[in-house]
Amino acid sequence: MWRDVVMKKPSDYGLVKERIELATSIVVLVKEVYLLLGAMIAFGIGLITLINMASNYLLGIIRSCERAKMDCKV
Repeated sequence: MWRDVVMKKPSDYGLVKERIELATSIVVLVKEVYLLLGAMIAFGIGLITLINMASNYLLGIIRSCERAKMDCKV
């Protein structure tokens, strides 16, 4: 009997189906946004690590040249 009260017309079932599809798509969208943010953060960390390694490498070359009193071009 409660089904007759809540949904009287067959078109109401279509609206419920559309709302379920909308809610599902919103959940999927939020999940994808979180995955994208995680990938961006991981890329940023990797880029910072790469820059740090490159700068340490160049500083090591410069310091070794200074210690050996050699003319090195970097």
